[in-house]
This record gives sequence, structure tokens and C-alpha cells, in this order.
Amino acid sequence: MIKNILFVCTGNTCRSPMAEFMLKDALKKKGVKGVRVASAGLCADEYGTINELAKKRSEKTAWRLENSSPDRLTAEWWKKPTWFCA
Repeated sequence: MIKNILFVCTGNTCRSPMAEFMLKDALKKKGVKGVRVASAGLCADEYGTINELAKKRSEKTAWRLENSSPDRLTAEWWKKPTWFCA
């Protein structure tokens, strides 16, 4: 069974982090455990920041982005069973 879900976009500053936190919240509400959900960008700047509009939108939800930072897609993800969502 796939236990890793990775949302991928270009910079990992808006779309994929929002999708990550939305799915984490949905799985938590359904009581689903044992699934790792993450996000990464093809060209993410590890010293970059999450888009300010995405942070502002997340303030009104359970999935808060203010402490997040962009992650780059690495070869490690290809070594484990993962569903990639682009």
C-alpha cells in the first residue's frame, strides 16, 4: 500500500503546500493514520518563503502555512513507494 503522497509544483510556495495541508487536515478528520503527506517543488529555493497570499488564506483554516518553507524535490522520493500529485 502507498503510504507516501507528495504534491509537486514549481516552487513549493503556494499550490503544493496548500494541497499538502488540506489533505493532512482531511485525513486527520477521517481518522486515517500511517500516511505521510508532503510537498516539494522542482525549482524550490530552500531559503525562500511561502507565498504571502497563501499564508493569509491559511489563517482562516486549520492548515496553517506560516511556519512552512519551500522544499525541493530530491531523489529520496523516488526510492520509496509514493503517489506523486502534480
